Formats: sequence, structure tokens, C-alpha cells
Amino acid sequence: MAFVGHTPPEDRELYEMIHRQGANCMIGTSRHLDVRFINEKMGSLQPLEPEYRVFLERGADIIETDIPVQLGPLLFHTTPVPPAKRRYFSKRAHPESR
Repeated sequence: MAFVGHTPPEDRELYEMIHRQGANCMIGTSRHLDVRFINEKMGSLQPLEPEYRVFLERGADIIETDIPVQLGPLLFHTTPVPPAKRRYFSKRAHPESR
């Protein structure tokens, strides 16, 4: 896993180079996009969707976010979850809560 930052690079070649090495790319949105959603008390993430999607289009595999409950459905409501990532989207009870 390569964390490429909270100000994700625009250079697609960087993401491709990391993928060629067999690693996934993780970007962070908690310090900018998530903060806008939280601080502006936005009722919906819809206005920010294009900004989140651009990271995936550049090559990010994982988004580190403070708002996963809101962001997951936003990004995958029209696009199916890729098979390699489906296990991360299943809801399971925490082992300690059983």
C-alpha cells in the first residue's frame, strides 16, 4: 500500500508506477473534501461527488475518509463495487459484539 497523500497527485503515471510494483494507492480526503462536507453542514455529498471521483479516475484504489458511511454509497450507487474490493463492502458484526 502506498499512501500518496492528502493532496493527491494529479500525475497518473505515479499511480501506474505504484500499480506496476504490485501495490495499491491510497489517498486521503479527510483533510479537505470531508472537512468541507462536515464544516459546511452539507445535507448531501452530491455536489462533491465529481471531486471524489477524479481521485478514482486518476488511479487511487482506496480513499481514507472520515465519512465512509456517506461516501461509500455515493461512489458505488451507479457503479458496481469492483470484485477485488467487494469484501470491504460487506456488513459483518464485529467479533466482540457477538
